[in-house]
Amino acid sequence: MSGIERFGWFALSSLFGAAALSAQGGDSDITSTLSLLMLLTALCGCASWVKHSPRHGAILSALLCAACNLYLLSSKIDAEAGFGMCGADGGGCGVLNQLPQSEVLGFPVTLFGAMFYLALAVATFLGNDEDTTTYQLNAVLGSGGLAFCVYLGGVAFSVGVFCPFCVTIYIATVLILWGALRGLGATGGTLFGQLGPMFGSSTFLVWIATFTIGLLLGIPYVETQSQPGTNPKRFQTPQPTAQPGPRANPAPKNVLDGLAMEVLGEVTVDGTEPLLGRADAPYLIVEWADYGCPHCALAATGLKGLVESTPDVQVRFKNFPLSGLCNPNIPTQEQVERCLSAIAAKCTQDQGKFWEYQSAIFANQTYLFLQSPSFEQDLANIADRVGVNRERWEACITDEGVADVIREEARQGGQAGVLGTPFITLQGVYDRPVQVPDVRAATMLIEAHKLGRSLPAPAPHASL
Repeated sequence: MSGIERFGWFALSSLFGAAALSAQGGDSDITSTLSLLMLLTALCGCASWVKHSPRHGAILSALLCAACNLYLLSSKIDAEAGFGMCGADGGGCGVLNQLPQSEVLGFPVTLFGAMFYLALAVATFLGNDEDTTTYQLNAVLGSGGLAFCVYLGGVAFSVGVFCPFCVTIYIATVLILWGALRGLGATGGTLFGQLGPMFGSSTFLVWIATFTIGLLLGIPYVETQSQPGTNPKRFQTPQPTAQPGPRANPAPKNVLDGLAMEVLGEVTVDGTEPLLGRADAPYLIVEWADYGCPHCALAATGLKGLVESTPDVQVRFKNFPLSGLCNPNIPTQEQVERCLSAIAAKCTQDQGKFWEYQSAIFANQTYLFLQSPSFEQDLANIADRVGVNRERWEACITDEGVADVIREEARQGGQAGVLGTPFITLQGVYDRPVQVPDVRAATMLIEAHKLGRSLPAPAPHASL
């Protein structure tokens, strides 16, 4: 294997490493930096392959695009199923995944993208270096893919977010087109010359068949996994080692395994937090959340439903805005809207309208954070709508003491080990607070505890 081949395969593996890092979580700054470096390495490797062997370069570039689409698809499925966290990097990919433009015919555009590029990789792989139709197919589909990338890039620019996986798809699509043009030049073909034979070629039929089969398999899977409660994520718990011996049998799997994780620090509750449920309820959920986070909007709905169905549960809310302007744990001094919304909601608490105001913000989250031309005026309009005293509310939002409360809650979140939002902790099941990935996990643990079932030990914290 030549040096360029080794670099190409290393670069492609870097892509999967970047996806794994982003999915695993951890320190957001380190994870984001390493992901960017690995994606950049993958792109450099694909570019080297295109220059060395246009067809093989196009294959790797298409696989890179397919892998990025699959990662974004997985993130969207997790969000719609009720699991996911917004990180301290601002969650650019998550923001794009919640836009109306992220769906086509009611399905994630990334599903179509993944199958589009995977089918292109398969068709190109089955072609050969001297086949003009292989390069023509890459040129035609690459041009269409690039046009759609320009459209999606414009959407991302208009809302002011950056998604490294999306940008990787855009650049890799350019590499596919570059490889196709190089191949056409080497074989004497032209981009739009004699398209009829290309559409009737076995290469095009392979692309159509692979794309169609991929969608037929992918659509039912996405429909199933996107339903709330059908896609529970779990923390990694240490598995016991089987004892040697001829009669050793694997231990039966506990459905509660991985539903709880150790909390890194102290969970502070001082009674000043907004309370949902009875103050004497034996099971206490403390949630840190950010009003601009789509995962927090989903969690809020689930938590309210849990309290309504289970009177033994109380929920206390704490702010963790993903902006350094009001959160000492966040390095970036941007997105003041996250701070303003936290202050605005906090100022409805003394009038008994906190939960109504929170629900209204989350219900209008996409408009407020991505489309609103007058964010502060819209916050005031919501205050009027839920029935707060406008004069008292306006006096409160200008009180620096309220901003200090938001900073203190965020600082407490940092002490507890918050790495993203929503960060949900549960007390009353174990002898100490534990973190749970979502509302469904909390429900399962509470019900098991009420029935007196044996609970598995919480998994170690993600940073350990």
